Order: sequence, then structure tokens, then C-alpha cells
Amino acid sequence: MKVLAIRFSSMGDVALVAAAAKAWLSANQKNELLVCSRPQFKPLFEPIERCEFFPADLNKDYKGLHGMKMLADQLVNQFDFDLVADLHDNLRSRVLSTFFRFQGFQISRINKGRSEKRKLTRRKNKLLYPLAQTVDRYLDALPGKVLWQDIYLPMYVATGNQISSGSLKVGIAPYAKHRVKQWSESKFAELVRLLGENQIECIVFGSQDEKRNFRNLFPDSAQYIQIPAIQGLAEEIQLMTSLDAFVALDSFNMHLAYLCGLPVVSIWGPTHPYIGFGPLGISKNFIVQKELECRPCSAFGQKKCFRGDHACMESITTEQVFQQVKKALETRRQQSTQAGWTSPP
Repeated sequence: MKVLAIRFSSMGDVALVAAAAKAWLSANQKNELLVCSRPQFKPLFEPIERCEFFPADLNKDYKGLHGMKMLADQLVNQFDFDLVADLHDNLRSRVLSTFFRFQGFQISRINKGRSEKRKLTRRKNKLLYPLAQTVDRYLDALPGKVLWQDIYLPMYVATGNQISSGSLKVGIAPYAKHRVKQWSESKFAELVRLLGENQIECIVFGSQDEKRNFRNLFPDSAQYIQIPAIQGLAEEIQLMTSLDAFVALDSFNMHLAYLCGLPVVSIWGPTHPYIGFGPLGISKNFIVQKELECRPCSAFGQKKCFRGDHACMESITTEQVFQQVKKALETRRQQSTQAGWTSPP
């Protein structure tokens, strides 16, 4: 059986589709998967056996209703698949699915749990309990009963020996898509200083503008950081696989880092791991958050703080995060020893 899976954005969601693809194909050795997504996400799927990728540039080649019809026709003419899994469930993916249905294809669709998320994020009478992991929601939309297992990690590994004999290296991603999800830049700079004073090197991740902005805001921390010139997602993945740990917000870089097998210290504020986007694997042990009655106030962090004080993030101290980084590095050291090599002291 060959399934066409559709998911166009966002980066973190597509990374979790890659995780679902790995799990589903591992559990179904005779099946194949064709993923249709934006071109820049191709490196996420390249290491996965029996997984093809079709790049759809929705801003250029497949714009509007006519573009969706063209895309459906091209996929049908170019590939031989049996059914379609809509892992996005937005207006564009539903229009595309309709064109497939006209050609006789069965459509399965993700259950995003919108009603559950509204109850979890409303201001009053919140129902705070863990919802299904997003990766499991993707797997539910694919044929068969497959559940995510952490044995599928890491998904991305270094090509060649990238373990250096120098200092420990921790990646940091100090920015998120929505500013309200961000921890204070000054606290990130203080964290960099603490790590540097403990002979731990920091590698800054994000867009080139974000990395330059962070360096320019805190020149006193420049001696402790590296600002790599990364060209594309494939290079970013390879750089991550050479690190010892990672610090991130609720963002794409958090997902990518734990998929690379790193212990990730994740900092949470207006959103919450219970919504279904929490880290997988050992990174579940390094979540930093402050329990407040107002949390979570949104599923994706796009809403302004109705209290006006951003207490969920402001109350998290640099020392709290630093202690979690130390625990994450110790976990990495233990993993490394079991694998047959020892991290630098």
C-alpha cells in the first residue's frame, strides 16, 4: 500500500509528520509513503526509507483553486498511490482532498481535537489534562493502528564522526514564531554567560537576522557563542547532531533537536505540553514551566497576555534553566558512555 500524506506547514508540524512517517513505515515494512509539502522541508524526510517527497511551492506553482487542481492532477499522473491522508485539515488541504475524491480516492483526515484544545485554553473552568500527542494524531489518520514509540529516536544522525574532543556544545534557539512565547533575551544572554563560565560553548540557532540581533544586543556574551552560517535545513540538522544538548522555546528547533536525539531543555509559557506539542523521548524530563491558573492561554502562542505581565515566562529564572541544562548534559554523558565513547569533561 502507498499513501499520499499532505501537510504544508508549519515547520514544527511538518517535523512531527516526519516522526509519524518514521513510526508508520517502521511498523508497516511493506508500505510506502508519499509526502506532499513545501520544498524547504524535504531534508526532514530524506533519511526515511520508503518515503518519497513531492515539493509543492504554493506561492509560485500551485497558487489558488487552479493551483490545487493542477497539484492533484500532477500527483495522480506522476505517482501510483492508494489513498490520501490529509494531515493538515485547513481550507487548502480540504480543497485539494476534494479533487482527489472526484477521482475516486478515499480520504482520511487528522482529528486536531479543536474542541478539546478550546476547553484546555479557555480563561475559566479549564480542563487541564494531557491531550493526544500530535504525532499520534497524524498516525491515527494513517491506515492501521500505530502508536509513536521513543525507540524511533534519533531520526537524524551525524554523517561521519562529528564528536569533538573539545568543550561541550549546547545549542540555543532564543526566538519563537510568536513573540509571546519568547523568554527574555537578557535571560538567554545570562544563561549563555553561565554556560560559558562552565566551559560550555553555545551555538545560536534561528534565522540569520535573529542570530545577528542576539549577538548585537549582548556583545558581552559574544565570547561564549558561535553564530554558524547555516545554508538550509540539511546543514542545520547536521550541525545539531554534533551537539550535546539544546535549549529552546516551544518552537520548531525544539522538535528538530529532540528528533536529532538531543536532550532538550524546553521553556514553556502561554502554551503547554499538554496541548500535544510537548517534546518526545528523554526531553520530556527537561521541561521548564511555571504552573499558573491562566496557563495555557492559547494552543499556539499567538494571543497577547490578557494579564499584561507575561508572568508565565517572567517567573522562570536563568538558574532554573541552567540546572536543567546540567541535568540534560549528564544524561547525554551517560548515553555517550553506554554507546562506547565519553564526552569531554
